Amino acid sequence: MTSTLYFHSRSSSSSSSSSSDVSSPPTEKKRDPRRASLQQQTEMFNNYIKQLRTNYDSNPDDAYAAFFLAEGLRQRDMTIHDGGSTQMEGIRMYETAIEVFRARREE
Repeated sequence: MTSTLYFHSRSSSSSSSSSSDVSSPPTEKKRDPRRASLQQQTEMFNNYIKQLRTNYDSNPDDAYAAFFLAEGLRQRDMTIHDGGSTQMEGIRMYETAIEVFRARREE
C-alpha cells in the first residue's frame, strides 16, 4: 500500500514537468540493440549443446561426454535467463556422469 501511494505521489509530481513521457505511448517502436546479440548467443549455445548431445548419444557410457553436456547446459542456463529451460536436464546429466564415474571406480 505504501509503495502504491509513493508511486501515485511521484507520478503526479513528475507529470507536471514532463507529462508526454508518462502518458503518451511512444510514436515509433524502438528496437532493443541487445536483442540481436541475445538471439545470436542463444543460437550459439543451442548449436554447441546439440554437438555435445550428439557426442553423448554416441557414447552414453562416457562419463566425460555426460559431464561436458551437463557443463554446457549449466553455462547456457547461467548466460541466457529464460526461466531455466535446460536446468533440469543439466542436473540429470550431472547425476548420470556421477553414476558412470562411480561404476568405473567400483570395477
